[in-house]
Amino acid sequence: MQKLWRQVPVTITLVGLMLIIYAGITLTGGSQNPYVLIHWGANYPPLLGQAQQWWRLLTAGFLHIGLTHLILNCLMLYYLGQQVETILGKWRFLSIFLISVIWGNLLSACISPHTIAAGASTGIFGLLGTFIFLGAERHNQLLLRQLAKQYSWLVVINLVFDFFSPRN
Repeated sequence: MQKLWRQVPVTITLVGLMLIIYAGITLTGGSQNPYVLIHWGANYPPLLGQAQQWWRLLTAGFLHIGLTHLILNCLMLYYLGQQVETILGKWRFLSIFLISVIWGNLLSACISPHTIAAGASTGIFGLLGTFIFLGAERHNQLLLRQLAKQYSWLVVINLVFDFFSPRN
C-alpha cells in the first residue's frame, strides 16, 4: 500500500476522502436523505443561483447517493485515476478531475434545474475524456490507444444508459 501511495497519492486521497465523507453522511442521516445531501453540499441548482452557494459545484463531487453509487465511482476513480495520474502527474490529474467535477456539475444544474445531484461521475467522465484524448494524441503507443478505444465505448454506453433512464 505504501508503494501505491507513493505512485498515485492523489488517487488514493480522493478515494479516501469520498469514503470518509460517505461515513459522515451515513452517521448524520443517510446518503438517500435529500436534506442530509443538501446539508453536506450536494449540487442543488436553486441554491446555486438564489443563495450564491457556488461551492456546491465542487463539494457535490465528493458525495454519493447510496452505497452502490459510492462503490462504483470509487472503483472507477481508483483504476482510471492510477492510469491518468501516472501518465500526467499528480497536479495535472488533480486539476483535470476538479475542473471536470465543477463544469460537469454546472452542466448538470443547467440540464436538471430542480434535481439534487451528487457523485464523482463528472470528474470520472473528465478523466475518461482525457484518456481518450491521450489515446488520439499518442497514437503510436498501442496500449494507450487500445485503452482509449475501450474507454470511448464505456462513455457511449454510459451516455446511452443515462439518456434512456427514467427521471424522477
